[in-house]
Amino acid sequence: MLRYHEIAQNERKVLALTGLTPTEFADLVPVFTTSFHAYLQDQTLEGYERIGRAYVPYRNSALPTMEDKLLFILVYLKQAPTQEVQGSLFGITQSKANTWIHVLHAVLNRALATHGDLPERTFIIEEAQAATDQAETSLADGGNGRAGATERQQDSPFLSRMGQNAR
Repeated sequence: MLRYHEIAQNERKVLALTGLTPTEFADLVPVFTTSFHAYLQDQTLEGYERIGRAYVPYRNSALPTMEDKLLFILVYLKQAPTQEVQGSLFGITQSKANTWIHVLHAVLNRALATHGDLPERTFIIEEAQAATDQAETSLADGGNGRAGATERQQDSPFLSRMGQNAR
């Protein structure tokens, strides 16, 4: 089973698995811990509203420390394994891996937002808006996609390199 304390001294391994150096990882742990406790104050691990008793980790938890929880989600996000593989790496079932992925991803996003390090996604939104605008233009010309096609071909750097016969 993968545990942070086993790889913490190997800087190359931590960097390869998480994309962070051990120093960056250690700097993120307190913010992640605060975010984790704030998240579980309002919700259960299954995503339900918390009523009654507070979250208490089990003694035999698959992810016993905050470092292990952070390692779990960072490995998942950087390596993109299937949930079955992720579970195997950390000694849990696929269904538990799924639960932890959903909880810890939300916690990590909250921690990064609090720390001011949440990646901006405006570029993706702009691309999606451009694709939507192009689809609307296509619908406006009767759905045949022919209106403006020659202009788009002339503007395309890829098509401008192609010979006339290839079009």
